[in-house]
Amino acid sequence: MQRGAIGEIVKDHKQQLLDRIGDRSAQVAMVELVYVGLPMAVGFAETDFRMTGIDLGPKKVAAINTGENYIGDVVGADVAI
Repeated sequence: MQRGAIGEIVKDHKQQLLDRIGDRSAQVAMVELVYVGLPMAVGFAETDFRMTGIDLGPKKVAAINTGENYIGDVVGADVAI
């Protein structure tokens, strides 16, 4: 494969990503829903992105699945699925 062809592939993928971000069809995943991750996940969800939260802490996962807030900066209702 020639260098120019690789550059075009990267350019195409970059444009596809930008298009998906622009039309809110991009899937966003946040790993570790702690003091930065959970508020960011909520922010993405509030702006109509499909959001997936990933955390290994069973208590945090259970809290989120029931809409319970465990971080003061996030309003409990914002955590609801």
